[in-house]
Amino acid sequence: MKVKHAVLALYQLGQNNQALDSVLTSLETLHEALTEQVVAYLDAPTVNFKQKLDFVSSFTQDSLTQGFLYNLIKRREVHQFESIYEGMQQYLRELEKVYVVDIYTTYALTSAQKKALEKQLIHYFDASKVILNEHIDLTLMGGLKIMYQKQSLDQTVLQQFHQMEMMI
Repeated sequence: MKVKHAVLALYQLGQNNQALDSVLTSLETLHEALTEQVVAYLDAPTVNFKQKLDFVSSFTQDSLTQGFLYNLIKRREVHQFESIYEGMQQYLRELEKVYVVDIYTTYALTSAQKKALEKQLIHYFDASKVILNEHIDLTLMGGLKIMYQKQSLDQTVLQQFHQMEMMI
């Protein structure tokens, strides 16, 4: 099962049945309940399907998400749930134009620097909101490295040296 297809199917199913809020609430509940051991149990070929369904019926969830989970169990793909959950979170952020950006610096940014950076990134991405995940990286000489979905805006000192080197 492709995660992107599963995310879109579950989202559209919830939206078409005016149950998107309950689907999202159920996903949160399942995210908390499906520990590594539970997933291993639900994907185990030695446990029969009825036992698995009885086990998951104790989780509070709406009927659409329950049917979706039953499908994952039937296909022994419950191990995909975490990827589907993360994919749904990403899809919702994209719809709401919320960007989660990783910032790498040699020191912690001040709140004024964070606000200024957020303002610039909101403009750059044409976003409604930018969430900064700050990382201290002592291997950097200075500057900022901004990462969004494997795309890098590298303004570190080392990167600028490399660019100057290429010009020479």
